Amino acid sequence: MSAFVDQLNLMWQLRELDARVFAAVSRAALAARDAANAAASEAYSRKKLDEAKARLRDLQKRERDTEVEIKTLQKRLQLLEESANSATSDSIRKHSIEALEKERQTLDSLENAGLALLDDIEKAQAAIQSAEAVVAAAAAKALEAKTHHDQLAVVAGAAESEARPPRDGVTATMQAELLTAYESARAKHPDSPICGIKDGYCEGCSGELTLHHGTRVRARNEIMRCPHCARIHDAK
Repeated sequence: MSAFVDQLNLMWQLRELDARVFAAVSRAALAARDAANAAASEAYSRKKLDEAKARLRDLQKRERDTEVEIKTLQKRLQLLEESANSATSDSIRKHSIEALEKERQTLDSLENAGLALLDDIEKAQAAIQSAEAVVAAAAAKALEAKTHHDQLAVVAGAAESEARPPRDGVTATMQAELLTAYESARAKHPDSPICGIKDGYCEGCSGELTLHHGTRVRARNEIMRCPHCARIHDAK
C-alpha cells in the first residue's frame, strides 16, 4: 500500500471523527433554533397578555369616568326638577322641562354606554384568562425546549472533547497538503468532505462524472475533487 493511499485512509478516519461531532453539533444547533422560536413565542404571548391587561385597565377607567358623569348628571337632573317644580311662570317651567328632557336623554345614553362598558370589561377579563393560559403553555414549551438544547449542547461538547485527542493524532501524521485539501473540503461540506463515487456519479452531490475521472479516482494516487461540489473523491 502506497504512502498516498495511507493518507487517503487517514482522511476517512478524520471524516468518521468529524461526522460524529458534526451530527452532535447539528442536533444542538437545531435545538437552539427551536428554543429561540419557543422563547419568541412566549415573549409574543406575554405581549398579547400585556395588551389585554392594558385594554381592561382602559375599559375600567372609562367605566369609572362614565359612572362619575352619570352621578354628576343625576344631581343636575335633580336641580332641574326642583327648578321646574318651583318655576314662577309658564315660560320658565317650559324651559326647565325642556332642559330636563334633554338631560334625561343624555343620562340614558350614558347609562347605555356604561352597560356596554361593563359587558366589554367582562369580555376583556375572559380574554385575559385565555391569554394567561396561552402564556403558561408557551412558557412550559420554552422551558422544555431550553432544557432539551442545554442537554444536547452538553452532548455536543462531550463529542468534541472526545474526538479531539484521536483527531489530533490523525492530523499529526497527515501531509500538510492533504490535510489542507481535506479542511478546505470540510469547510464546504462538514458532514462529508470526502466521499466515494458510484456508477459514474458523486455520492455526495449526485453530480455526473466522466469515465476518465472515475479511473483516476480508482487509481488512488492523487487528490481528486468533484467538479460539481469540490468534495474529495476516493475509491476506498
